Amino acid sequence: MGKIKITAGIIMLAITTAFLFTMQACTMTESKPPTTDPPHGADEANIIQDSSYGIEPVNILQEIVTEEMHEFRVNESMPTFECAAYISGSEYNKQITQIVITDKSSGDLIQIITPQDSELYTKSAVYFIDVTFDGNIDILIPFERSARSITVNAYVWNEGTKKFVESPSFREIANPAIDGGSEQILSVCSMLMGSMSYSMYSYTDDRFVRTNAFDWHNSGDPHFLENEAITVRCEEHSGDFNLGNVTNVNEFYTTMHVYDGLDKSGAQIKPYFEAGSFWDLDNPKWACLFFSELAW
Repeated sequence: MGKIKITAGIIMLAITTAFLFTMQACTMTESKPPTTDPPHGADEANIIQDSSYGIEPVNILQEIVTEEMHEFRVNESMPTFECAAYISGSEYNKQITQIVITDKSSGDLIQIITPQDSELYTKSAVYFIDVTFDGNIDILIPFERSARSITVNAYVWNEGTKKFVESPSFREIANPAIDGGSEQILSVCSMLMGSMSYSMYSYTDDRFVRTNAFDWHNSGDPHFLENEAITVRCEEHSGDFNLGNVTNVNEFYTTMHVYDGLDKSGAQIKPYFEAGSFWDLDNPKWACLFFSELAW
């Protein structure tokens, strides 16, 4: 009888121990961090997860769309417009996908602009500037940024249709600067081995035309850094560059130093830098507006 009681006790102890062990295992399993389900519609192949290091899932294709709001008037006789710019992409890879313009008072839709491959590299997605110098505000949208230049899309106001019309020729102007005094778009662009290019553009017959250019180029000295100075060829041209109807106005040579830049003291080069001269190359008017607006 005693043996039976002892055997029964041993069996009950084994059952109790097994039950407690099973409960402990269940508790440990439930304490693991829950697995986060992929966003609705996301491809599981684009979800990065490493549970062994506790890294949260990340959707590498996820795009955030933001809205940027502006108000402006084309001219004093026009009503106030609201402009909503829609931006998608990550912090350093943003694209301007759509511009929606409405009448602020009535809410009526004025126009929808869908830029093509417009890279957002500035603090704002839209700028409101009269670039045709007709008294009407135009819309500028950043287009592309490279190591040496930036380009911008221009949508100019058409008084006849009461719409903004894209002007592809503006996108060909590197580092545009708006000079209201001369009613021109200015451009300065540095090139390799100390070469520089200055250009003036005017808005004629619904396009931006390059009318004047002044450049200096490395004459071909391959030992620029060793010699610390080179001879550069300076050239001035005028005409309609779009049509190829160009005249050679002036051509001469001067010296450029590695550390001090172009020698501006020569009799031929000096007039190009004098204040109030036709070119006035040291004037801040040549500074591209968008350089001070770069976001990164």
